Amino acid sequence: MFKRMVTVVATLGLGLVAVPSPVAQAEVLPQRDITGPTGSGEFGRRIEFLANDNLVVVDALYDAGAADVGEVSVYSPFGVLLSTITGSAANDRIGSDGISELENGSFVIVSPHWSGERGAVTLCQASGCSGQVSATNSLVGGTAGDLIGGVGPMNDVLLLANSAYLVTSSTWQNGALANAGMVTWCPATGCVGVVSVANSLVGSSAHDFVGFGRPQALASGAYVVATPSWNNGFETDAGAVTWCPATGCVGPVSAANSLIGSRGLDMVGTGPFGPGEVTVLTGDAYVVSSPSWDNGASADVGA
Repeated sequence: MFKRMVTVVATLGLGLVAVPSPVAQAEVLPQRDITGPTGSGEFGRRIEFLANDNLVVVDALYDAGAADVGEVSVYSPFGVLLSTITGSAANDRIGSDGISELENGSFVIVSPHWSGERGAVTLCQASGCSGQVSATNSLVGGTAGDLIGGVGPMNDVLLLANSAYLVTSSTWQNGALANAGMVTWCPATGCVGVVSVANSLVGSSAHDFVGFGRPQALASGAYVVATPSWNNGFETDAGAVTWCPATGCVGPVSAANSLIGSRGLDMVGTGPFGPGEVTVLTGDAYVVSSPSWDNGASADVGA
């Protein structure tokens, strides 16, 4: 059994991370220092230990030929560099929204600023991945501002059973439809290529914002996507809640695959705690709350 201890000596410039060798509980060995490569911007500010004790160091401000291309490096418990993956253009900021480790020890890198904020989510093995982030090794957006993977303190990657995961972006653009939104199911082997209606659950109107409400995982690996801003034709914000099996679902949100509101501002799936939430029960059951639902001419009676 190993101890884990990391001391961040510096986080700017070249940076330095101090990592001890894995040792038995009763034994303490001298630490090993990991020096960031030339071009480091915030090396050591964000670090994660994986289940196998490998260390992931994220430096979203790393410079290599351009400013802030970003890099994610994996080191062994002994401080040996195993792999490095970077961006290829200024402000790609690879890893800016962190990483998420899967049950099988692999992890995903979330980079919503990649390629003009198209965004990318990259699956790596426990030993990391090498090269540059691209559509050949990552799930990526196709339009500037898609922001695949989401931006904020909690990235928009949801871990499911069997090391599957969901990638969301409520600002994804469906052709000329701004902010249609998307949710993509990825198996343990990952997803690559451009997000589309063929590989994702998507909105079919501007400002549907599919994926704005964080999807809810069910015990079986199935999941539920609540979209209170979904537009039912000319009925704005009718709302929809979509159940997807453990193998995911693709195509536009519609009455054929979702519980929907029939009138504008029904906002089905608003939830008791905020927009886009459902209450998960045991046995894969769940409750949909819609306090603004209209019953005929009676407004906001709720359901």
